[in-house]
Amino acid sequence: MKKTHEQLARENEELRKALLSREHVIELQKREISYLSQQVAFFKATQYTPKTEKWKGQPELFNEAELNASEEADEVVFETGSSDETSTKKRRPKRKPLPEVFKRIEEIIDLPDAKKICPHTGLAFRKVGEEISEKLDIIPAVIRVIRTIRIKYACSCGYDDCKFHIAPVPPQPIPKSNASAGLLAYIATAKYADHCPLNRQEEILQRIGCDLPRSTLASWMMRAGELITPLINLMRDQLLASPLVYCDETPLQVHKGTGKSPTSKSFMWVQAKWGGIGERIVLYNYDPTRKAEVAKRLFEGYRGYVQTDGYEGYSG
Repeated sequence: MKKTHEQLARENEELRKALLSREHVIELQKREISYLSQQVAFFKATQYTPKTEKWKGQPELFNEAELNASEEADEVVFETGSSDETSTKKRRPKRKPLPEVFKRIEEIIDLPDAKKICPHTGLAFRKVGEEISEKLDIIPAVIRVIRTIRIKYACSCGYDDCKFHIAPVPPQPIPKSNASAGLLAYIATAKYADHCPLNRQEEILQRIGCDLPRSTLASWMMRAGELITPLINLMRDQLLASPLVYCDETPLQVHKGTGKSPTSKSFMWVQAKWGGIGERIVLYNYDPTRKAEVAKRLFEGYRGYVQTDGYEGYSG
């Protein structure tokens, strides 16, 4: 018995709905598996690894001696003889070669012409080889001024709309500012990646003859932060799409600009996503309070799991 067009269309619609339902179930199962996998990894780490307050990525201070002792084994390869020669031969340290990606500057050291003559026969020496050694060098930061010169033209046609012509100003990260994109990136990297606060950067720049007050640097960083707002929004979307988000509120003191006493506490709300699809994401949100309204705002529309301490503000 042949099926009518209406029957086929109805069956096709039912199959499509069933397929969408299965895809939805599969997606939920994937999220559940991802969450459970992260939980298993977390419990394994807390149960079977040494307990420490140190987190991966946490910088260390004043540990030069420890670093020197621990990294020598990684950077030095020892050449040893056979077991019979171990007691008589010293171990010779062998350095790893310097990376080839670094630019090489050749410094040729040669004998004076007068010393290239044999004192016995008077014949000239012949070159038989070279001894090459390499050492690392670094060029400190150099401040330069980029002068943008726009050529201006005039027309003698007499028309008011054709008197002068000049190329438009190139787009700038911060209009009417004398900070280039490269300088903004340099300051931001030093502050947020290298943990060098703006007051230290002010002193570093003064050392090389550039007087930039920290208030100016701070203003530039705020404007630069506004420029990357679309990127931050995209990171937030990906973070809130994760089945599991970690959150914590770290107290801190802000001395100016909050209207609060310098000794009172403010909070840095940190949201983090580990594992799952995409890269690790960590977002920092400053707020002068620890009220539950802040957590509601940060997790608005979120349908996954939040792992926190026992603070009741998340359960409201």
